[in-house]
Amino acid sequence: MFIAITGPTGSGKSSVAYEITQNLDRAVLIDVDTVKHFIMRGFIYDKTSEGLEQWLLLGDNLNFLVKTYLEKGYIVLLEGFLPIDAWKRVFDNLQPNHKFLLLPENNVVIDRDISRGKEKVMGSDSVLKHHDMFTTEQFFNDFTNIDSSNGTVKETASILLSYLK
Repeated sequence: MFIAITGPTGSGKSSVAYEITQNLDRAVLIDVDTVKHFIMRGFIYDKTSEGLEQWLLLGDNLNFLVKTYLEKGYIVLLEGFLPIDAWKRVFDNLQPNHKFLLLPENNVVIDRDISRGKEKVMGSDSVLKHHDMFTTEQFFNDFTNIDSSNGTVKETASILLSYLK
């Protein structure tokens, strides 16, 4: 089984994904940020040709990791943010059983962003732009949309787990 979870910063992706894997046997959690940080210095977040090349390389590497674990019989949960073209690379020849979009209300992601450590704060404008991308891009229309505004991590994970049965 292959499960993908995405959403804007502060949506609870990492916390919910971790909670889900604690409830599944033979589960592997692949965090997009961990793999992205294989490039120790110089990851480019913008849409320059070099930046796009790095995002696509990340998508290719995530595809490889997911595929390898699936072939060995693991449940794979992939969580994180990727640009759409990188998601397409991940899904190349792989059909996720479930695709979830955690999408809390705007004020919630702003508050959660503010509460992060200084090095991780994106700022309100960036957070809102990031959030809006998930509501306007057609690519995410077939993801199951979960409002993670008010529930605890365990409650949100429980909602996602109910889809896996």
